[in-house]
Amino acid sequence: MNTLLDRLLKESSIGPVFQGCETADFRPGSDRDETRVDAVCAYSKEPSAAPLDRVGLYHQVSNKTRGITQLGPYSLDKDSLYVNGYNEQPVLTTPTHPTTTAATLEHFTVNFTITNLPYTSDLENPDSAKFRATQRVMNMLLDRLLKESSIGPVFQRCETTDLRPGSDRDETRVDAVCAYSKEPSAAPLDRVGCTTNLDKDSLYVNGYNKQPVLTTPTHPTTTAAALERFTINFTITNLPYTSDLENPDSARFRATRRVMNMMLDRLLKESSIGPVFQGSYGGRTSMLIRLFLRASLLFLRYSLYMIKF
Repeated sequence: MNTLLDRLLKESSIGPVFQGCETADFRPGSDRDETRVDAVCAYSKEPSAAPLDRVGLYHQVSNKTRGITQLGPYSLDKDSLYVNGYNEQPVLTTPTHPTTTAATLEHFTVNFTITNLPYTSDLENPDSAKFRATQRVMNMLLDRLLKESSIGPVFQRCETTDLRPGSDRDETRVDAVCAYSKEPSAAPLDRVGCTTNLDKDSLYVNGYNKQPVLTTPTHPTTTAAALERFTINFTITNLPYTSDLENPDSARFRATRRVMNMMLDRLLKESSIGPVFQGSYGGRTSMLIRLFLRASLLFLRYSLYMIKF
């Protein structure tokens, strides 16, 4: 696969900057005599150069494979070619327009992880009863969700293509390809907008995944800067939890907190908010600081009172 793809793309329009292809995955096709191939290819791109022309490259690959039918000794499914997510399907005519323009069927990918569906070996087999049942449910749920989204009027369907093991044994990763009809003059798919109603770290829409972004608050120059706080939550996978970590007064809690604060301080001082970053501390530390400040204020007031009299 690597040799055939390298030879093909070296003769394409990106040949002078093409670096190489690496076959990343082989998956079962819709028929037992078929194999799906996933490959990642690389080319060098100057900062000022235009983005990859995936439509033009798709047509070049199509021409060099005899209309997506043959690659070396292998026969190809003519509808299975995707170049950077781009795939061409039979044109859907739009009867509402008197002109000859037609809507094309555009595809995009949806990837997410189900945390309460344990992955089992029969989910690897597209012919198994469990795979087909899960696939039907996923297709139905995705269709229902996307019909109520911003692309609802032009949405066509979703097809669950793969079920894979998650990072935990109780999890299953889902890969799906969805389609919608797109007019030639319409804007590209807003993959960011499609995720606004979902808030899971595992969700990808056409390769887009939304993660929390740290922003630096701006203030008018005439007002004093306020101390803004934000939370950071994460899980350490190689620190076993013990009962003494529940006690903020234990030696292990204090030692762990010192290390966490030090590493978070170092990390955030080198981030985009570094110039205005003040420091990090746990919730218990925050409470102790406030109590200390209040006690100091009361002591100061008492001292001034004694001096006065």
